[in-house]
Amino acid sequence: MAKKTCLPIVLFSFILFQCINARAQQIPAADLEAIQNEITNLYSKKMETVLAKDQAKANKMKADLQDVEKQPDNEGRKRALENFSNAHKAHYKKTMDEAGINMQDILAKLKNRFPGYDFSVANDFGIAVSSKNQNIGNGFLQQPPKQKDWAYQSFNKSGGPQIDLDTYSTTNEIKSLTSIQELTFTPNKTVNCGLASGGNVIISNRYIQATSTGVIAGGCSSFGNLSSSTIIPNGQSITGRVAVSLEVNCWALGIGGFSLASGSSSISVYCPETRQSLGSGGKSAAVYAPFLWYASLYDAGNLSFSPSLNGLQGKTFVVNVGAMSSATSIYCCGTNSFATANITTARIEY
Repeated sequence: MAKKTCLPIVLFSFILFQCINARAQQIPAADLEAIQNEITNLYSKKMETVLAKDQAKANKMKADLQDVEKQPDNEGRKRALENFSNAHKAHYKKTMDEAGINMQDILAKLKNRFPGYDFSVANDFGIAVSSKNQNIGNGFLQQPPKQKDWAYQSFNKSGGPQIDLDTYSTTNEIKSLTSIQELTFTPNKTVNCGLASGGNVIISNRYIQATSTGVIAGGCSSFGNLSSSTIIPNGQSITGRVAVSLEVNCWALGIGGFSLASGSSSISVYCPETRQSLGSGGKSAAVYAPFLWYASLYDAGNLSFSPSLNGLQGKTFVVNVGAMSSATSIYCCGTNSFATANITTARIEY
């Protein structure tokens, strides 16, 4: 009996590990909290003290940020933030100089304290953080993109991956196949919010949208997952085809104190019986807004891969796709995050 139960336990453990790995693109909550505390001590608390010296100006900045929060859509919010920046940027920079704060010094200290993450300035005085381990795993097709407007942030970085979603699939190629087996996915979602915070997960058989809003000292996290497990059929030439579009959008308004928004979307593909990873990747980001300022970040990308499944006949082809968002606001409102994962291709060709 021991020999019969050993393999299922091993398979379950590996599947559980991969499900957790689908969430791994999300920056761990403990790290976000530690980074948040560091930013608060190095930056936000000092700004709060110095900005309070001109209470009339501070009240005006707070009111303008609250007006941003009331905007019904992203376009309205973008215009309101541009107006806010034009009206208050010079004063904020002057206050930073008075407080003895230099953004580059702050970034250097954060990079030294947290070497596993990249830090950058967001919207002049906010801070963005992303994990350094967002590289594409094995099995992905890497070709120059066809889109002229390939404007996704992390894929524009020098040396970053350039991935063409459509390179591998043409009409003639599909016609020559003996058979196509489309993958089916099982959805799962969780929402965990405190106080007046809110979250939601919209999920279908190939799409996830996770949103979170943090208000009045409340935090919220939302997670959606799509999982597919398929027995690999017999055949002489067997290929898995998987493609996904990932998107993360974070907004943070420091209306009454610091605020944080983070999001991630990710994919992992593997064979549990052989403990073989067939590809993984994701998008993950977080933004911190200091007292009476804001921070936003948008990041997206298309990932595709076509691992050979020859030699794995009768074993399992597993695809896990996840999207997670979280938002925390210490004193007030206007902090939210949005993450999506859209599976555009998922099949076995043989």
